[in-house]
Order: sequence, then C-alpha cells, then structure tokens
Amino acid sequence: MAAQLEEFRRKTARAGTAQAVITPEQVAQLQSLGYVTSLGPAGGGRKQRGPDPKERVEISNLLHQALLEADEEHYRDAIRAWNKC
Repeated sequence: MAAQLEEFRRKTARAGTAQAVITPEQVAQLQSLGYVTSLGPAGGGRKQRGPDPKERVEISNLLHQALLEADEEHYRDAIRAWNKC
C-alpha cells in the first residue's frame, strides 16, 4: 500500500508541472470571447492584453437598467441610462 501511495504521489506531482501549450489561433479565439491570456511580451501594454472585464461592469449595469426602463415604457429614463454608457 505504501508503495502504491508513493507511486501515486510521484505521478501526480509530475502532472502539475506541465505547461499548457496554446496556439495563436486558440489565443485569438479566447480573446474574441473576452478572455485575457498571459501570452505575449512581459509588461505588455493594455492594448495587447485587452480590456479588463471588471471595467465593463458599470456599463453592463447601465445597459441593463436602460432595457428595463424601456420595457416599462419609461423612455426618458431609458435614454438617460443609455447616454451614461
């Protein structure tokens, strides 16, 4: 049993050190979905990494508010929310 446990530990410890290989096509697909990859030059600018999704939360909330206002036929409130975006 101890030998089996040691063999298991040896195999699983090695598995955690492998690096995933992502092709440029996969990087482009992930970025088109809004994911940010760590590939690319170190210290790259924001344009290379894409927008931070956390910065988009307020805009998403305003768009949602505008849609709700429009559904309730409060068009002036909807327009104000749209204009804040």
